[in-house]
Amino acid sequence: MRRVEFEPFRLTDAAQIFSIKINGSRDSEIKKFLNEFQLVDGLYLRADFDTILSILAQISKHGAKESFFRPEGRIQDRVCAIPVFIVHGKRKRNGSLRLYCLRVSDSILIIGGGGCKVTRTYEEDSLLSDFVTTLQHVDKELAVLEANGINLSNELINLTIYIK
Repeated sequence: MRRVEFEPFRLTDAAQIFSIKINGSRDSEIKKFLNEFQLVDGLYLRADFDTILSILAQISKHGAKESFFRPEGRIQDRVCAIPVFIVHGKRKRNGSLRLYCLRVSDSILIIGGGGCKVTRTYEEDSLLSDFVTTLQHVDKELAVLEANGINLSNELINLTIYIK
């Protein structure tokens, strides 16, 4: 079992954005992502990183609207990713950097890990697959709490859960 704690990342009137800390890690998943990619040299990864930061700022102002995300995981879970869309002429494609999240509602977002996607699907990359699987397990536990009447907007800040 892994212990998951929820750490506030940005709390605004429009959105409560949290990240997760696993097994007492010193850094949350968003801090690990920021530390890994804030100094990237590659032009495309730098642009992807800056765009993800811009999207997080927009979420802080306007809420975690569905339009900011791309569904990931399975149909029955709330796992999604902040992808970067690149437009070349009339063609639109995804950038290389992904930040995986759990979009609980328009006002609650939980950020997991992220990384560079170089495979066709996240399942083909063990690191990205682990980020998604972790969020799927978190989502299952949170869904049980919600079914039992727990209001996550009031409880996430002090919540610790255990997942596979």
